[in-house]
Amino acid sequence: MKLRIKFLISLLVICCFCALVGLVACSDDEESDLGYSIIFTPNESSCVASLPDSIDSQSDSVESEENESQSASANSATDAESAQSSINSEQSESHSSCDSFENSVEESMIIEPHEHVWIITHDILPDCTKMGKDTHSCLTCRVSFSVDVAALGHVIVTKEGKEPTCKEDGWTESSRCTRCNTVFLKEEALPKLITHTIVNNACTICDYTEITYELHDSGYFICTGSIFDNPRELVIADTYMGLQVREIRAETFYQCYSLTKITLGKNITEIGEKAFFECYNLFEIYNKSDIELSCGSTDMGYVAKYAKDVYTEGNESKISTDENGVITYTDGSDVVFLGYGGNEIEITLPEGITDINKCSFSRSTLVEVTLSSTVKRIDAQAFYDSKTIEKVNLNEELEYISIAAFLDMEALRSVVFAKTEGWKAVNVIGQERDPNFASIITDPYAAATYLMQNDEYYYSRESEN
Repeated sequence: MKLRIKFLISLLVICCFCALVGLVACSDDEESDLGYSIIFTPNESSCVASLPDSIDSQSDSVESEENESQSASANSATDAESAQSSINSEQSESHSSCDSFENSVEESMIIEPHEHVWIITHDILPDCTKMGKDTHSCLTCRVSFSVDVAALGHVIVTKEGKEPTCKEDGWTESSRCTRCNTVFLKEEALPKLITHTIVNNACTICDYTEITYELHDSGYFICTGSIFDNPRELVIADTYMGLQVREIRAETFYQCYSLTKITLGKNITEIGEKAFFECYNLFEIYNKSDIELSCGSTDMGYVAKYAKDVYTEGNESKISTDENGVITYTDGSDVVFLGYGGNEIEITLPEGITDINKCSFSRSTLVEVTLSSTVKRIDAQAFYDSKTIEKVNLNEELEYISIAAFLDMEALRSVVFAKTEGWKAVNVIGQERDPNFASIITDPYAAATYLMQNDEYYYSRESEN
């Protein structure tokens, strides 16, 4: 009897131990975070947690161990039916407790349907030309996926170019991307110009002027000259640096043979003595001032002494310059040569010119001159003081050469008469001085020498008509 009681107690202890082991195993699985996985359902607005297969396998293991204990107890004590019944009842309660725990764990691992809360991680940032990559992760259920991000493309800005002036540098047009600084069109520096934009002898951009001025003590400016040795057109300004220009200094443009026309500013009140003396080619004057001028007058510094026209309004000029730099004054059928402003060293005058004006070739840089067939007359001192002309070719129709036409031509070596017959050398009172002149001029060198040395004579040819 005592032996049987001991056996039953031992069996009961074993069963309790097994039940306790099962409870501990279930408790460990409940606390572990690694015992389940997050599954993204087709419904994007919800996600569900399912138990892994390991929990079911653990439950089956506990049940198997308990069955083995029951079988061992039945084989060793077949005669203890009441004890066996009690033990089976306890095992049944233990198994029921494990199943209940398993169900509670499964219910607690289910995540209810919810709206995703996305966290976006920029794994690779895009730039102007390369794609990027973002990772989207749900903050609640940890679902994640990757998305390619398109390249951003260039943001191109263009900087307009600026032309250089005499006052400041310029630059070429340029363009670049403001995001990545890629240069598509490189900017090039344009250095400041060394030339000026001249209108009426003054630069329209800076304070540069081709006419020089001097400040008078009374607070106005006086014109004192030109920066050029041989100016062809002059415009005396109304004002300079904000102050009136009222005077032209005496002898300012004395013997300026190249000057053909001038504009007098509206504030001019005084022109100094001989300011324009011997300006033989000054044919046009545009007078904006209140000074009264008339052609041929020696008043006001001889400014109108040689003028053909004096305008008080902006009339159309009769003076023109052709594409080769030949300057002429045209009045009806008379076309007067006034000068040459080109860069050649040899010229043939255009057809139509009838008269070579006084000092029109003076101080020229030409080397050879050929007259056109229409030229009838060469005025006094027409080639005076030309240091470079070596040869002059005269035309057949030429009828008159005035006094000292070839005076002081240091380089002259040849004057070619197209027709020598009928030419005479005559003094100022009309007397023929050299009956051999026609034969002398057959030699170009002898003709050049004779014309330079006998500057007191004029030369004429009898017309065949």
